[in-house]
Formats: sequence, structure tokens, C-alpha cells
Amino acid sequence: MLLVDMDAPGVRIGDQINTMDRAIGGGHPHLYFEDVFVPDTAVLGAPGQGFRYAQVRLGPARLTHCMRWLGLARRAMDIALDRTNTRHMFGSAMHELGIAQDMLALNVMDLETSDAIITKTALLLDTDAKAGSALSSVAKAHTSEAVYRVIDRSLQLCGGDGVSDRLPLASYLNEVRAFRIYDGSNETHKWAIARRASAARRRAVEEGAPFQAGVDGTPPTAQPRRRAWHRAQRHCSPYPTAPK
Repeated sequence: MLLVDMDAPGVRIGDQINTMDRAIGGGHPHLYFEDVFVPDTAVLGAPGQGFRYAQVRLGPARLTHCMRWLGLARRAMDIALDRTNTRHMFGSAMHELGIAQDMLALNVMDLETSDAIITKTALLLDTDAKAGSALSSVAKAHTSEAVYRVIDRSLQLCGGDGVSDRLPLASYLNEVRAFRIYDGSNETHKWAIARRASAARRRAVEEGAPFQAGVDGTPPTAQPRRRAWHRAQRHCSPYPTAPK
């Protein structure tokens, strides 16, 4: 890691890349370093350790995004509640209609579960950084999808005003949609979450935990054979047929 002045010889900002989220200043331009001289005093930490240092911030950084966009979702919910509390249709206050109640209830559930996983992850990061970092994947994937659902439902409850610039809900959607990609796509996080869960359960069974999926009460014997088959297929046809 290093710090250099933006006007240092060889530092160049490339073309601006415009994205759907616009709230954070600075944008997403390419940044070029061409034969830039970096004195020892401008090196942060040990040379060659920048990637390792960057990994340290991933868990806390994911949570700051979760917190920020959870706050945005809470504001969207306030807008939806104010609208449904004051608007009448079909002879009833909107908040008394079953469809609106379902959407408001789902919003509360998404907000509270997001708040809970953020809090749990923050506490775990203080006591077990490795476990906290792993749980931050769960927090990021869940919260990024939950806050989008909350804002989307809130927009729907506000009807035509929701998609207009008279309310900020449409811009909120643009801001939070990118969160499912930033700090690692949700698909990548879910892949890692599933792998960790599978590995943890395998270790638990190998160490004596009762196997729960055998219909006759005993673990199947085909699993080692299946792993050996996958290893063998690396050198075989690209269109193999898995053993039963």
C-alpha cells in the first residue's frame, strides 16, 4: 500500500465510469500509475503486504455498507408508513388494507433481521475476527437483498409518486441495487457461505456428531467414492456422467 500526491509525475485519472449509484462523490474512474516514484516514507506498512492489509478491512467495510443502506431502507419505510397512514382508497385507510399490511409487515421483518445480523456480526468481529469476517458475508448478502426489497415495496405503496422525483424512493433503488455487486457479488458470497457450512458439517460428523440424513441411521458409503470420481474426471471427458 502507498500514498502519493495526485499531481505526482505518472499519476493519471482516466475516463469517468458513470454508474447507477450517484450519491457518493468521486465516481469510478480508472486510475493509472505510470513509472511513479514512491519514496520509502510513502509506503504504508511492509512492501508486498498490501493485499493482506486490504483483507483486514473487508468485514468491517461490509458492515458499514450494511448500516448505511439499512438506514436508507428505514427512511423508505417511514415514507411508506406516512403515505399509508394518510391515504384512503376503497373506503378504508390504506394501512388497513390487507395487501398494504402484508407489504409493511414484510418490510419490518427485513429491517429487523438485517439489524440483528449486523449487530451480531459487529460483536463477533470484536471477539473473533475470522468468524466475524465469515459472518459478514451472511450480513452483506442478506442485507443487500433485504434493503432492496424494503425500498421496492415502499415505492410500490406510494404508487405513481414513488417512481417520480417528488419522492426520493426511485433514487434509493438506484443506490442500493449496486450493493449486491460491491464488496463481492452476492453469488460469490453465497458460494463461500455454502462451502463453509458444508465443510463445517462434514468435520462435525467426522468428529462424532450424529449423521442425520441416513434413512437407516448410518452414514452413506458413496460419498468418498464420489469425491474420488470428481478427481478422476479432471483428466477425462469434459462431458462425464456422475455415478449414482
